[in-house]
Amino acid sequence: MNIRKICMNCMREKLDENGKCVACGKNESEIICHPNHLPMRTILNGRYLIGRATGEGSLGIVYIAYDLALQISVAIKEFFPAQYVRRDENDELTVLLCDEEKRETFEKEEEKFIGEAREEARNYNERDGVSILDLFRENDTVYIVMDCVKAQEERISSQSAPQPEKVTPPKEMSDETQEEILEEVHVAKTSVKSEKPKKSNMVKLVFGLAALILAMAFLIGYSNYYKNNRTYKEKQEDGGYMIITVEDGVIVKQEKYDSSGRLLVCGTYPKGKDTEILKYYDESGNLSSDVYIYEGSEIARTDYYDDGKTIQTTFESENTYTSTMYQAGENIVQKWNVIDGETEEAYFAEDYPAEGWTSYNKYIMGDNSDDSYQKDYYDPNNNLVLSVVVENGEQVEVNIVNQELYDSVTWRKE
Repeated sequence: MNIRKICMNCMREKLDENGKCVACGKNESEIICHPNHLPMRTILNGRYLIGRATGEGSLGIVYIAYDLALQISVAIKEFFPAQYVRRDENDELTVLLCDEEKRETFEKEEEKFIGEAREEARNYNERDGVSILDLFRENDTVYIVMDCVKAQEERISSQSAPQPEKVTPPKEMSDETQEEILEEVHVAKTSVKSEKPKKSNMVKLVFGLAALILAMAFLIGYSNYYKNNRTYKEKQEDGGYMIITVEDGVIVKQEKYDSSGRLLVCGTYPKGKDTEILKYYDESGNLSSDVYIYEGSEIARTDYYDDGKTIQTTFESENTYTSTMYQAGENIVQKWNVIDGETEEAYFAEDYPAEGWTSYNKYIMGDNSDDSYQKDYYDPNNNLVLSVVVENGEQVEVNIVNQELYDSVTWRKE
């Protein structure tokens, strides 16, 4: 058997040189594969060749497949609750949980999925023609193999056309007999016309219509739920793609990847808030910065990451903000307050003139604010030791506040 000749639409070995199936007339290139579905021609469990998806429900996706060992068509159902999971973009096979908080629910649904398969296997009804052939785990999910496709084909092919009923030619009858028969037929017709529908039949009709309406309402509701709660892939013009997560009809997460599958930026949108959180990643896949955006374009906060340092900037407006540098978590290394584009004050944990010492700059606002300021030095116990006044870059005043502490360290000349 040449598996390259197997049609992904009907699972017959009937593909011609152009990839068109001579049995069903389908060309493989015409079959649309959803990003959530397994790629066609994937082989599961070293045995099952996956074809097109034939159906999708709240808990899984059903594929037509080919059992390479038994050389028969089968149906395979994959546990894939789209509201909880997505497909790994690297191998396009592994099932990943979108939110770890949903793991307990995911595992309960998976156990239910397996339990129903085992129950169906135990209660197999030959008349129905659907039995469980196999159950296995792969790609961090569960697969059920069924023979329903083959069984349906066998039932169709085995059913013969109904044979016409043999009719015995009527015997000759007298005129009196014919008149008696005609009289009986007339009476029967009259009684049929006058007979009213039975009440029980009317009740069944009403309940049947009610059940149909409820079923349609459920299907419409489920269709809307699936439409409003899903994760899907969207290709981009630059060759990359987006992974978009929707909850209750609202986009709550977007991830942008380049053509090689590297994550570039992740945007999350907390429901009920007009807030966008963008996370940017470097070439090594490490988080490089966060940007918090309110009301579309107004930046409220920006975080930068570099060599273990975090620079967190909180904006009041475009040119008025506070920027703080952290080292190893919550330790503040530097802090700046900027008003209308000019630095008003700055704090430095610079270990000068000794370890643990800090400095605080109070700037004189004006055209030369960067060169005019008062700089105060504090020891590790936050005692003010030295105060220096600088104007236009020139040191104009030095005030030793604590002579003993000042003499306890070595100061370099600036």
